[in-house]
Amino acid sequence: MPSSKNSPTRQLRQTGALRQTGTPQKAISLRQSPASGQVRILLVDDNVPFRTAIYHLLKKLGYAVSVADGGKAALEVAARTKDIQLLITDLVMPGMNGVELAQKLQEADLRIAVLFISGHLGTIFTSGAPRKTIAPMGIPADAANFLQKPFDLTQLGNRVKTILAKRNEKEKEEGKTSGLKE
Repeated sequence: MPSSKNSPTRQLRQTGALRQTGTPQKAISLRQSPASGQVRILLVDDNVPFRTAIYHLLKKLGYAVSVADGGKAALEVAARTKDIQLLITDLVMPGMNGVELAQKLQEADLRIAVLFISGHLGTIFTSGAPRKTIAPMGIPADAANFLQKPFDLTQLGNRVKTILAKRNEKEKEEGKTSGLKE
């Protein structure tokens, strides 16, 4: 099937956010995300073409998605939006960076999981033993809640699923422990 001129995949390739590989990637099933229609994601990125493309991909995967172009706008969206379960945020943005945004949102609701994304690693990496860290934010570059641009559709879908599964597992555990009587 030919790709549309404005398809999310094409937009990602044009912005450099989608990795093109010579081998076909495993397709992400729209049903791979359990109860994905019930999951609300807040997507924050100051790059309009990238944000738009990722929005459409997440919608295709069945998620409810709200968008913002920066930290201040994201806080406003979060104040109006109920039950955000996952924040996907660029690390490097004008004004408030992604870590600051995540901290502010988690102060209001500790259950919000976070996926940091960035294409500016060359300017924010520092070498350190035993691995590189995104400075000054202290996020390990190989952390489960970090995805480096460019990334492919499979990586995005799998990372979102993994983070949401860990979030749900943590909530279940907290529910079990809070229900115990001493």
